[in-house]
Amino acid sequence: MRIIVTGKGGVGKTTIAAALCRVIGRQNQPVLALDADSNPNLAFSLGLSPELNSQISAVSPTPGEWRTDEKEHANVHLTPVIPQLKEQYGLAASDNVTLLAMGNADHVGVGCRCNAHADARGILGHLWQVNGSAIVADWKPG
Repeated sequence: MRIIVTGKGGVGKTTIAAALCRVIGRQNQPVLALDADSNPNLAFSLGLSPELNSQISAVSPTPGEWRTDEKEHANVHLTPVIPQLKEQYGLAASDNVTLLAMGNADHVGVGCRCNAHADARGILGHLWQVNGSAIVADWKPG
């Protein structure tokens, strides 16, 4: 199962994504929660404490290399595979959920996190090939 929660800013994307993660996880289905929102608060919505939230290690910028296909579309080719990304950057939450954060805002008004969004799109392309886990992505507004 693959779910991307997207829409206009402030409409409840993060709340819906967290609720979906927890409901699916409570049915004994492992869930990989991908926080690719420009206002990354999925950890809080999943109930992680401020202490655990401070331990989030965002996926490093471009965890692979950019490649261009025959139609000249640029895509991220992951160097580490998804299980390695989960192990290195994933944070276990309750209800069988593992959180992957695509970037952290260092300060208020940080502006565009274009690299984090591009990496999230690249990783998402690889996640479609992962079996055994539900994927729920809290996506950027738009």
